[in-house]
Amino acid sequence: MVFYFFRQTRVKKNGFTLLELLIIIAIIGILTTIIIAAVQTAKAQARDVRRLLDMRNIQTGLQLYFDKQREYPDALTNLVPDIFPTLPSDPLGGGGVNVYSYIPLVNASGAVCGVGVSCLYYHIGMNLETTGSAALKVDADECPAAGAGCADVLAGTTISGADTAGCSGEAGRSCVDKVPN
Repeated sequence: MVFYFFRQTRVKKNGFTLLELLIIIAIIGILTTIIIAAVQTAKAQARDVRRLLDMRNIQTGLQLYFDKQREYPDALTNLVPDIFPTLPSDPLGGGGVNVYSYIPLVNASGAVCGVGVSCLYYHIGMNLETTGSAALKVDADECPAAGAGCADVLAGTTISGADTAGCSGEAGRSCVDKVPN
């Protein structure tokens, strides 16, 4: 009986200790961070797919214009309203690194079109948010000519075509550029 008196009775606990709750909260925080990062990457990839579809549509519009006029337009705005009701625009909005660049050229050597000179070639480019896109393996990769022929009069930039930087050298972007097939 003496031993029974000193024996502690265990009280059955209901609930969690503070340490257990902190561990659960930390795990939930880590999982949330991973999920948010994955969703952001998926959103950027989706915007890049939209940009590539816009580029394909612009190229189709340019070809339709060429078939009618026997030359490419001096500016993409010439495609409105006959080809497009409105020009495709970057999913993040225009301006800055979110500009679709277009340069009308006389030929592949890079002479810029002017008044009375037909545009028989072009160079178009747009920035992707993600790197490693399969589209970068089949693009033009560089301006067809060095010098003034690469000046983009619409956005005041050049289309470098470099896969490791944006079309105007923007960090963290990749440039997809195309010329007529």
